[in-house]
Amino acid sequence: MQVPLETRDDAEALRAYRDAFVEGIREHHARGEPARSWALPFLIRRCAWHMLDHAWELEDRDLTNALA
Repeated sequence: MQVPLETRDDAEALRAYRDAFVEGIREHHARGEPARSWALPFLIRRCAWHMLDHAWELEDRDLTNALA
């Protein structure tokens, strides 16, 4: 699912995207289908790791001069 970058600035659109993502995972799980070549438990762990990795990248960024 492609989502415009502006979605991140719209709380309602972001919530709708997240709800659709979770619903997609639930539908696949109910049918017992893998997510392409990944088993669903792996997909969920991989997504969680990916989001955490982005959080770490943001945390490591030096924003000292960003507001200047």
